[in-house]
Order: sequence, then C-alpha cells, then structure tokens
Amino acid sequence: MKPHYFTHLKKPAFLALIFIFSLTHFSQAQNRLKGTYDSQSKKFKVEGKNYEITHFRHGLSYYYVGDLYGVIDTTGLIICEPQYYEIEGYLGGLSRVTMNTENWEMTYGFIDQQGKEVLPPIYEDADDMWYRSMRFADVLVVSKNGKYGFFDYEGKKLAPLKYGSINDFRSNRVRVYLDGKFGYLDKSGKEIIVPQYETANDFSGPTALVSKGGKYGFIDTLGKVIIPFKYDKAMGFTGAWAKVKIGEKWGFIDRDGKIVLPCEYSSIGNFRDGKAVIRQDKKWGFIDSTGGVIIPVEFEKLGNFSKSRTYAKLDGKWGHINTQGIITTPIIYESASDFGNSYNGDSLYASVQLNGKYGKVGINGNLVIPCEYIGIDHYSNGMAKVKKSVDGSPKFGFVDYYGKEVIPCEYDKVERFGGDATVVMNNQRWGLVNKSGIFILPCEFLSVTKLANGHFSVREDANTYTIDSTGNRVE
Repeated sequence: MKPHYFTHLKKPAFLALIFIFSLTHFSQAQNRLKGTYDSQSKKFKVEGKNYEITHFRHGLSYYYVGDLYGVIDTTGLIICEPQYYEIEGYLGGLSRVTMNTENWEMTYGFIDQQGKEVLPPIYEDADDMWYRSMRFADVLVVSKNGKYGFFDYEGKKLAPLKYGSINDFRSNRVRVYLDGKFGYLDKSGKEIIVPQYETANDFSGPTALVSKGGKYGFIDTLGKVIIPFKYDKAMGFTGAWAKVKIGEKWGFIDRDGKIVLPCEYSSIGNFRDGKAVIRQDKKWGFIDSTGGVIIPVEFEKLGNFSKSRTYAKLDGKWGHINTQGIITTPIIYESASDFGNSYNGDSLYASVQLNGKYGKVGINGNLVIPCEYIGIDHYSNGMAKVKKSVDGSPKFGFVDYYGKEVIPCEYDKVERFGGDATVVMNNQRWGLVNKSGIFILPCEFLSVTKLANGHFSVREDANTYTIDSTGNRVE
C-alpha cells in the first residue's frame, strides 16, 4: 500500500520536490527551523539556505534529513524529528509512517499531529490513506505474522490480530475471514456473527448474501437467517431484487424472499432503465421491473438498450429493435453494433455489415453510409474513419453524418478526429487535414502528433515546433 501525500520519493528523481538538509543543521536539541512561511504558495523558505519545504497539508509538512523523514509546522517547529523512511499525509489526525528494517522489509505504524506514535512501526501491513478513507469506520487495520486486526485512532486494540482478512465496514459490520470461514464484527471489534460461512458478501443495507453447506441464503446484521439456504447460486441485492439460481435456471426474489420471477431462465442480465435481458434456452427477450415479459423470448441474441435501441438477431440475421420490441433497423444484416451511450450526434449511428462490407444506419434504421467498406469506425466529432481496399492495399478516409466521403480513402494511416483536424500519413510521411479534406499540412513531415490542448507537435528534419488546428505556429 503506497502513501499519497507525505511520501518517500527516491532521491535522484525527485530532488525538485524533496529538500535535503545537512545533518549539521539539526540536532536532537534543536526544535525549530528558522525561516518564513508563505501562506499563498504554502512554502517554507529556510533562512540563509536555498531550500524550500513544500506540500503543507493541515499546517504540516515532511522534511528530509539524510535518509529519514520528519515533520514540521508552518512556523518551522519540528513536530517530529527525522526518523522514518516514509511519512504519509494526515487523515483523521493520523499519519502512517514507515520504518526500513535491516533486511529491507518495511514495517508500519501511525503518528498523531504532535508526532506521538499512536501505533509503533512494527506491523507488516497497515492501511494507507486511501484504504482508511474507504473503511467507513475510524479504525486502523494492521497485520503481523500474516494476521489482521484493528485499533481505534487512539491506539486501543479493538479486534485481535488473528484474522486472515478484514474487509470494509457496511451497515456497521465488517466481514472477516478466520480458519476458512467468514463472519462479521462490529466497529468495537466484537464478533457479532461468528465465522461460519463458506462465502459471504458485504452487507447491502440490512442483508448480506452468505453460503453454507453449498447453498446460498441471506442473513440480517445480527446473523438471523431471513432467506433460507436453498439456492444453488445467488447474487447480492441490487435495489429491491436479488438474482437467484435453482439447478441451472435463474430468477429473482425480493428482500422478503418472495419469488418475483420464477427460476426458469438460462441467464438474466442486470437491470438498466427498468429492463433486463433474459435467456430461455437459446432464445432471448426482456423483462421489466415488475418481472413481466415486455419483449417475447424469441430472438437468437439481444444486447442492452442504448438510445432506446438494441441490436437483435433473428433467423441468423441482425438489425435493431426498440423498447417495445418493434423492429427499427431491418433484420437483414450479417452483423450490427449497438448505438453509443453518449448524448451527441456521434452516438446516433450503428455499424452494420452486408455482403462482407460495412456501413452505418441511423437511429431509425435508415442506411446512412452504404455497406461498401472493409472497415468502419464509430463517429468522432462528426467524422467516421473508413477503410477500403485500393489496388489490393488498405486505404483510409472519412465520411460525415450524411454518408459523404469527405476525405477520400487514399491514406496509409489516419487518426480519429478529436477536433477540427486530424493526422494522416502517406509514404511514411505525416500531414494534417481538416473536416473538409483540405490539407493544413501536406504529408511531408517526419511526424505530426496531436497534443492534449488541441495543438499539434510537428517534426521537420531536426526542427520541432507546435501549431494550432489551422496550421499557425504557437509558442
């Protein structure tokens, strides 16, 4: 587990971030650095030296002497003398610290904002800042000799170091593993539910999915069985329902264990927008959030809805249907993709294949780009990359929303449009074209590389410079 803020960074690569102070500048008796703190830049300038100490959080920062870290405040007061191999940032008033043992193994502990060791650095593992923030409880999970336990933020032991693993708190319960079984503790470290389950999930609200004797059921936060162990497989509750399996068939139950959808389906997808795809033997359909079948189980394949459309396969052919099961794209194609999930015009088109060639249809099933390309990409900024075979060689170009081949298929390589221009290549030389197919740069350059700000880096022999999307040089 790596620290996030007051982090030990290896010396040569990070001299600009870590300020090395000679041991002659400090002694155990010295407890303050002379200097000035700038509250705007959050930097401490050391008096008479070319050093600045940065990375102040909560009024504290690390500083570095030789191979060790300490902590100072904004007045230069030494909170903690340099003695640790690593010091993290503070979270909840505590910072994880690291010691380096003689055999290069790391041990961990915690200090408070006064530099006092709440837990000495003797543990083989300990939560870093991110893990602590995800625990949903003010506890310090540590391990020794491969066994885990936890303490409170004052260093009081709550759960003994005897568990194989300790998960995150949910509903004031944490899942633990002991001697091959799962159970649950509360925040005080008390075993509320003794480890006894073969598998177990975290609590989702008032219930948790567990298994015993090869069967699955659900328990409450006190360990009472609220849904019997009678299912061969089950998934945790998502909303009001949980997916369960009897034999080879799946169905749904509610939180009272009542069957909402009988276990008679070979597979069931997850609900999206109140609908879930189902499969019965080799046929597919859809159910709604009441368990009612809204699209008959008669298709050979269905996807998930996007833009109120999904691809559908029937009698070996592909097309699209809407949420009422009405065919919107004729089911005549050799393949069909889903419509995109974004909310711009690029997502209103799907690729289809006919006679081995690709094209695109619009949201209503109209053929926008004829099926005449050996390859076709999704739209990006209103332009779709397409590929044709020209004299036996693959060549690339672009079509617009109207199916017009604005940039002819005559390039060896092209990149997607990320703005008003894109990079193209011919004969190992690179250029730049706009959406009208007009050259901004001819294909004469060693490289043209798009930058994150919409500019392009151009290399011409030994000269490299930056241009904008219109071809003008910029600093």
